[in-house]
Amino acid sequence: MALNRTERRAHPRRAYFQLIKYVLNLDTLDRIFRGFTINISSSGLRLYTFNNLLTEGQEVTVISSLAGFQSSPKGTVRWINRLYDNTYEIGLEFA
Repeated sequence: MALNRTERRAHPRRAYFQLIKYVLNLDTLDRIFRGFTINISSSGLRLYTFNNLLTEGQEVTVISSLAGFQSSPKGTVRWINRLYDNTYEIGLEFA
């Protein structure tokens, strides 16, 4: 029996809808991107974004405030699903 994403998660997720900002390089804040969180846990989040600049394994830093986090969490893109022409669903695992 194959495992689905829910069974592989280390921590339970909860619905969390928020517009967030993130950067690919914290040293250069000249390119700030936006997306919408769908759910979140202490180990990661699911995000909808409207650009295809992210790749699996890429590091990103969320610069928006997130409930339950004291600072800007850094994470790694674990998976990407293209939903529509310019809409992507991203799985981000926090470091």
